[in-house]
Amino acid sequence: PADDGHAHDDEAEAAPADDGHAHDDEAEAAPADDGHVHDDEAEAAPADDGHVHAEDISIEDVEISQVTSFFVGTTDRRDVLQLQRDINDFEDEPMMAVLPGVALNEMWQGLGYAETGLRLVAIFVVLVGLLGMLVSLYTSLNERRREMAILRAVGAGPSRILGLLVLESVCLAAAGALAGLALVYGLLAAGQSIVEAQVGLFIPIRPPGPVELLLLGAVVTAGFLMGFVPAFKAYRTALHDGLAVRV
Repeated sequence: PADDGHAHDDEAEAAPADDGHAHDDEAEAAPADDGHVHDDEAEAAPADDGHVHAEDISIEDVEISQVTSFFVGTTDRRDVLQLQRDINDFEDEPMMAVLPGVALNEMWQGLGYAETGLRLVAIFVVLVGLLGMLVSLYTSLNERRREMAILRAVGAGPSRILGLLVLESVCLAAAGALAGLALVYGLLAAGQSIVEAQVGLFIPIRPPGPVELLLLGAVVTAGFLMGFVPAFKAYRTALHDGLAVRV
């Protein structure tokens, strides 16, 4: 079509006139700067909170004055011992190679020896305690013979006297076991933070396991068996022996 100097509809749609106003499509493409921080700008550029973040630090920015230790791995596990020997025999630099698995194994093995020794000490302590309880009950029968005679006089048979003394020894053994258990957990609760702060070793506080429950049951069972020794003596004591007045 010939150019007649007029703006037609198709030309107006293809090139809209600039009337000095900001239209919706222009406002969306280039939002005006109103001096406020919007959400998208705040997310794109987080504010400086005064802390140093890990992503802001590169390896090149870290200054190392000396190297105290580092990990070295081998492609073949069979070369580990040879590498350890080469590092230990290196004369240009005083270095020492340590196998973490072997070192930990030696440490736990040493702790195992100490644990076995403490367990033996605990066994002897329990035996001494049981023997002390046996001697105490056995020697107290001489002072309690009148008590036993009165029980016999009011109708308690010899089996009842035997059961009472055995029950007494079981109660003493159970009370000692519970007191020891409470003492252990009290010491763990009091010294857990101290050991962790001084040594760096965390000691967890857990409920008694099957081994501990078995040991507690063994202590109570031993007290039950120990109670039969003074109980048999009281069982064989005649009624008139307790009621007779000794001068």
